[in-house]
Amino acid sequence: MGRIYTPKGRKGFYIDYRDADGRRVRCFGGPTKEDARAILAERERKARLQREGLLPRIDNSIEISELRKKFESLYYPKLRPSTRRRMKYGLDCFFDRLAGVKTVADLRPENAERYIRERREEVSDRTVGIELGCVHRLFNWAESLELIASNPIKRVKAPPRPRPVVRRALDKNEVEALLAASPQRYRDIWQTFLLTGVRRGELCALTWNDVDFEARTITIRSEIAKTGEGRILPMHKAVYEILSRLKAECEAQRAEAMEEINRRGGKAFLEAIQALRGRASREARRLRARAEREHAFVTLDGTPWQRMTKKGNMPTNLHTRLDLCVTKAGIDPTGVTPHALRRTFVSELIRRGVNIKTVQRLAGHKDPKITLAIYAQMTSADLRTGVEALDFGTARRAEMATVGQQGQVA
Repeated sequence: MGRIYTPKGRKGFYIDYRDADGRRVRCFGGPTKEDARAILAERERKARLQREGLLPRIDNSIEISELRKKFESLYYPKLRPSTRRRMKYGLDCFFDRLAGVKTVADLRPENAERYIRERREEVSDRTVGIELGCVHRLFNWAESLELIASNPIKRVKAPPRPRPVVRRALDKNEVEALLAASPQRYRDIWQTFLLTGVRRGELCALTWNDVDFEARTITIRSEIAKTGEGRILPMHKAVYEILSRLKAECEAQRAEAMEEINRRGGKAFLEAIQALRGRASREARRLRARAEREHAFVTLDGTPWQRMTKKGNMPTNLHTRLDLCVTKAGIDPTGVTPHALRRTFVSELIRRGVNIKTVQRLAGHKDPKITLAIYAQMTSADLRTGVEALDFGTARRAEMATVGQQGQVA
């Protein structure tokens, strides 16, 4: 007889039952107890019919390539593009090293254990954990749809991850040092982070169509927002000046690039770019990128800054530039990432007494608890200032002290 339960620290309801071969199966049943009860009853019914020979038994004979195709067509559409890239890269890394494994049944726990040992010599434990997590998600998804009997590496655990460094907010002196030490093109980016509070992916995907110079607003489209909900941000005067200057530079570069492309043959030259190699290829691609530029913030090559590298889980080129600027500024690099600039934006608004609901809307948080619990990093000086702002009973003591002084004078 199966059971329904909720594991500690999880949401929703899970089911626990025995399959046709007597193996114990525990998996997610649904967000409500009624959903889990219906799925459990259906699974137990199928298991009973399989034991009686009235239904074919589920096994792990499906080929991994076929399973991945089903995964990509049915599961990938639910994911954000960045998660999709990360998932594909993690699966490629794992299965490319297992050339002899064709079906799910061929995969053994020792294959995964060997992969972990070899991979740990090349990348961090965190990266190994992310890649193994992608494989677990594939097999758990297939098991939940009964495409396979069970996850063949269910008992294989990823290496323990080191505790993540808590990203912090910068203080005023650190902000001034960072901006002073950064070249103009990077100072524009850091200042935009600090004055808008946008996420890294939102800034990287920002196009000129998202910028309304007349209304002085920036639109964060729902498709690039982390929460899937768009928002409109008012433009700070400094941000307006930055984007106006970048827009003028963009139009000048675009005109110059189009003139050069026409000089080299126009459309025929653009079609021939794919066949170029080496230095000539990079120059031609840079020319094309400048001619077709739509993004507000771009690299020296004219291409948009990336949310993440093609490998999916490595620091972005924008992240490495911030590291260099932080080092040059002499700032403690602990916890300083592009997201730390967003934290600085939110913390400073809270410190200045801006309504928490307003801060939540500007930051694009679904829940104001996130704004308070994660981002409001108050320093000891902030705490002391807050305590000293209280005056319970102090007014009466001050009045008595004044009266006493007047009596002594008299």
